[in-house]
Amino acid sequence: MRWSASATTHRRRAPSAVSSRSRTRRGGGPWKAYVLARLERLKGDLAAAGRALELARAAVGADATAWHRRGAGGLITEQHLELTLAAVEAGDANLAKATMAHAGVLLGRIAEPSVKALGPLSARARWAVAGLRRSDD
Repeated sequence: MRWSASATTHRRRAPSAVSSRSRTRRGGGPWKAYVLARLERLKGDLAAAGRALELARAAVGADATAWHRRGAGGLITEQHLELTLAAVEAGDANLAKATMAHAGVLLGRIAEPSVKALGPLSARARWAVAGLRRSDD
C-alpha cells in the first residue's frame, strides 16, 4: 500500500479564514454578518448593509474581549465607517449618522492598534458626517 501525500495534505489543508471562523459556533454570527454587510455595501444596498451590521453588533454583544481576540472588532468597526461614508455619498443622512454613532461606540471598545489603524478612515467618516450636520442647519 502506497502512501499518498496529496490525499493527506488535502485533508489537513485549512479552509479560508472567514469560512473556518464562520463554522465555529461562537464566531459564526459576527463573521457572517461582517461578510454580508460588506457585500451589501459593495452591491449598493446600504439599508441591507446596515441591517447586517446590526446583526454583527448583536452577535458580538457586550463581550468585547472574545470578539477582539478573533479580530472581528476592527473589521466590524471598519465596515461601520465604510458604510457611513457610502451613506453620506448616497445622501442618506439618517443612516450615516446612526452608523457613525455605532462606529464611535465600537471605536471605544476595540484594541488600540485597531483604533490607530482605522484612524484615517474614522477621521474621513467623522468629517463627512459633520458636513451633513452643517448642511442641515
